[in-house]
Amino acid sequence: MIWLPQRETYKMIAIKAEKDYTVIKPDFDLVSSNLDEIKSVIFDLAIRGHYQIILHLPHNVVIDPMGVGVIVACRKTLKQYGGDLTAKTDNPEIINLFKMLRLDHILE
Repeated sequence: MIWLPQRETYKMIAIKAEKDYTVIKPDFDLVSSNLDEIKSVIFDLAIRGHYQIILHLPHNVVIDPMGVGVIVACRKTLKQYGGDLTAKTDNPEIINLFKMLRLDHILE
């Protein structure tokens, strides 16, 4: 496990560090009201040198357009430091959404 500063604003996010990457799995929807949470965690991990991040999206997650934008923006920031952010999901609706937006290269 990785230590992150305790913040009252963090919702539940599972974080698991592997040798070459870090997996984060939020247990909330990626909609405009929750995006500060996921951005904070990703940037806190990057500050600690975790630049290869896999965002594991549960099957029942909901993503709005701002959520997609945050994923793209966080990925762009990590790439500036030689890292990457990929998304992993088994939800066919999310997979189709990323394909329609031509963002399927973000999916693992």
